[in-house]
Parts: sequence; C-alpha cells; structure tokens
Amino acid sequence: MIAHIASLALLSVALVQEPTADLAGRLQSIARGAIAESGLPGVSVRIATRDGVLLSRGLGYLDVELKRIESPLAPRDGEALVEPLIVTGLLAQVDQGKLALQASLTDFFPKLSFGGQRVALLHLVEHASGIPDCSDWLALRDEPATAADVLAWLEQRTLDSDPGACTAYSVSNVVLAGLLLERVTAHPLREHLARQVIEPLGLDETRFEVRAEPREASATLRTPIETPRELLGLPPLRTQLVDLERFVRGLGEGKLVGAANLRELRVGALSLPRQGSRCAGFARSTVACNEALTLGSNGARGSLHVAWYPDLELSITLASSADTEDLPVLERRLTRAILDLPEPGIVDLPVTRGQREVYLGGYYLGCTRVTIEERGETLEYITPYGERHRMRYQGRDRFVSAEDSEVSFEFTVEHGRAVAFVLTQRGTQTTARRLE
Repeated sequence: MIAHIASLALLSVALVQEPTADLAGRLQSIARGAIAESGLPGVSVRIATRDGVLLSRGLGYLDVELKRIESPLAPRDGEALVEPLIVTGLLAQVDQGKLALQASLTDFFPKLSFGGQRVALLHLVEHASGIPDCSDWLALRDEPATAADVLAWLEQRTLDSDPGACTAYSVSNVVLAGLLLERVTAHPLREHLARQVIEPLGLDETRFEVRAEPREASATLRTPIETPRELLGLPPLRTQLVDLERFVRGLGEGKLVGAANLRELRVGALSLPRQGSRCAGFARSTVACNEALTLGSNGARGSLHVAWYPDLELSITLASSADTEDLPVLERRLTRAILDLPEPGIVDLPVTRGQREVYLGGYYLGCTRVTIEERGETLEYITPYGERHRMRYQGRDRFVSAEDSEVSFEFTVEHGRAVAFVLTQRGTQTTARRLE
C-alpha cells in the first residue's frame, strides 16, 4: 500500500514539476530513440492518465513504400484481439453463473475424452490443458481446415501433459474456447463477441470486416488456414489504439469480468514472448512495484501492446506496422520516464570459454524445452519457437536479455555445472531445470 501511495505521488510530482508539454516532448524523444535503436519504420503512441491524454502521436512511417505516416488513428489489424475477446466472453459467462471454470470439456464435447483425463475450462484459459497443438497438423494438410476438423482431430488424440501441470501455448485451446463460447451462448461466435463483449466494453472502433466473397482457389496454390480466427470462421478484425486502451482499462476496472475471474488472466511465463505462454494474450508486469495488466502480440500483420496501471490510472498503448518484440520494452521505458525512475543498470561482462561451458545445454521450462547455446564469445537463450536472444553477463551467474533488460536469468551452479535457472520476466518468475 505504501509503495502504491509513493508511486501515485511520484506520478503527480512528475506531472506538476514538468509542464505537460515538456513531459510529452521527453516521452516523444524516448519513442524516437527506440525507433532508431530498433530500426523500426515507425511507432504510434497513446498515453493517457486520469487527467486526460498526455501524448497521442505517430512517429515515422506506417508504410515506408507508400510514405504513409504513422498515426494513432490508423486502423490496425485486430488478429491479436480475437483470443482475448473469446476468453473475456467465457469469463463473463462465469461471472453470470452460466458456466464454471472447473467445468469439464466433456460436458460440451462428449467425444473429447483424452484417454479419461479431465480437462477443465480453466485449463483452456491458462493454456495449461496439455491438449496437443494442431499447428503442425494444419501445416501438413492439403485443404484448409475448420474448427470442426480440429475438433475431430483432437477426438483421436491423447494429451501431451497432465492438465494443470504446466503451461504451453496451443492453437487448439483457442479453437476449443471459441467453440465452447458458441455452445454456451447458443449464438454464432461473431455475433456474440460483437454484441456482448465489444459493445459493452465501448470498443467503438473495433469491428469485424464485411466478409468478402471467397475467391476461386488456384489448382496449384495452397492457401492454408492456420489462425484461430480463420479456423473459427471469423472475418478479419480491425481496431484502433484507443480501443486497445479501452479494452484493457475496462477489464481492469471490472467491466464484464469480476476481480476473482480477472485473476485468471495471469501470465504463464514459460518463454520470451512471441506466440505464447501468456494466458489468452494477457500478461502482468510490474514497474517499481506498480502492477500492470498488459495485452499485445507481434506478427506479420504488425505489433500491438497496451499496459494499464490501475493504481496510477495510467495507460500506455503502442503500435507498429513491423513484427517486433520491442514495444513492451518501450512501454516500460515510457513508464519509468513518467515516474522519473532511472533505467536499470546493465553491464556486459566478458565470459571465458570455461565459464560459458557451465551454462550450456537444454532445460525444461514447464512443458517446453529451451536451450542455452554458444555463439562466438557470448551465450544465447533459444526459445521453444527457435528465437535467439543474446545474454549479457552481469556477474555471479546472472544474465539479462540484450533485447530486454527486464528479462533475467539467474543460474544455480553445483559442482561446476548449472543445474537450473530462474527466468524473471517483468516481475514473474519461472524455474527451469536442466535436462538429465
């Protein structure tokens, strides 16, 4: 409580001591620096406090080739919102007493037996179901699939891990969550999301596009359907920065989902974020003891990130047309600047060949395998998705990610060999243990 009061005082002091124009200019300068440092074409920024919008600005290009300038008002691809909208709809049903988090999937999908193991709705929400990811199966198909095809495939599968044992992202979880919401509400998924989730949250600039007539498929060109949105038969979704802010702020203030069920939107931090191991696209992070509810993703259609700090009544929303993991890093830089906090002190100490050998190898992080590998005279952390992150040595068996100083690795060494490490991501810790 004291920490929260102190943080509120810091925010007030920052806004009083620095005229709004000066603070906005400082924040804009930080964003410009991040664009240059990361090589991004551009970023749109929207920062709002209890007193109104502090900064709303596009920096750089939305489309370099067409010379389109970035703008907070530009329509954005809303693919990243599909799963959070579905899970919000499910949790709203729980709040209304129409569904239970402990309800078994077999209550809704009788043929989904998984060898007798019980998978609950809660496991879907937390990506802790152990249900096999259908992505590889989809990639091998010659014909586009539907949610019904995925369900039929899953009816013949067994679980990859015990329900609730660990967290691992699975497209199958999202597809089943969408089908479940349709069955519980007895309404088409698109209709329910539009009327019972998007409208009540006041997402005025978020809408499903009018479905275009399907083009005739080429006899030689395969166009696979792989995203949960496509599998569930939903048309493309468009949104704007202001609606990302409204979405997370509304949930944080208790709209649609009560506090008890909102806690289920917690992070399962099993890998550096890209596709997964974050609950339904949501995560939680902290800056100087201030907890934020965050939402975002990155991919070929661009990147989105929004953080809502309820105790500060502060929201920071970012978007870029590039596929980048740098937006969460920029968001926390902006938050620290608003609170007048220094950047974390980071060093990059040399690591000898003998020292590097201590940490090399594979580790189990929940259900997934990660690897520490050597490249030149440095170490790299390899995620389950094959992404490589250079590690900066801080001394005493501790490293940080070169891309994000708030991601750290603290190793436990026994008899000259690392046996485990604690991965800390923006306030959340997960232990990884060496493969034997």
